[in-house]
Amino acid sequence: MHNIAEGFDSETNAEFIRFLRYAKRSCTEVRSELYVALDEEYISPNEFKDVYEQARRTRAAIRGFINYLKKYEKRKPTNREPDNLSSYEKSLGESMSGRGCNHGKDNYRHLG
Repeated sequence: MHNIAEGFDSETNAEFIRFLRYAKRSCTEVRSELYVALDEEYISPNEFKDVYEQARRTRAAIRGFINYLKKYEKRKPTNREPDNLSSYEKSLGESMSGRGCNHGKDNYRHLG
């Protein structure tokens, strides 16, 4: 969890992904340590099963989030288009500009 928090504060998705990978490895480490705990009889087989499954699901969720962020990076707009516009808003802008509509601030002069 600490790796995820530290990565969340990073400046880029690539850096965040790096810390998510550390967190994913930590899940694998927990699963390994569970075998030691079971062998030493610190935990019961049922406890082992429950915690092992939780670590597996957590690792899978982190892996899915990494994949999502990697796909997002590939789809990221490369032109100067704002990231926060939905595809619907972008299509509206394209259709309006095709009709000779000027989106400049002069269009709003009557509001001031």
